[in-house]
Amino acid sequence: MLGSQENPGLMILTVKDLFDQMKITSDTVDYIVKVSFMEVYNETLRDLLVPGPTNLDIREDPEKGMVVAGVNEVICEALPEVLSILK
Repeated sequence: MLGSQENPGLMILTVKDLFDQMKITSDTVDYIVKVSFMEVYNETLRDLLVPGPTNLDIREDPEKGMVVAGVNEVICEALPEVLSILK
């Protein structure tokens, strides 16, 4: 999913395109990009931004709809910030 520097993977290409498209419309639209990383394994959700085991719950929020309660979100403003979180 990450690929290499010579052959970037799907995740890197997608995030790069996201930030490229945001630059095009940044004059008229304000953006906030929040990054979270979760693992789903044996019907258990785990927050990959927190060391050690975590058990997250899926809940219905009246305003947001379905959400993962307690997952960490990091605000990122550029591709290098997202890549540093992945490593």
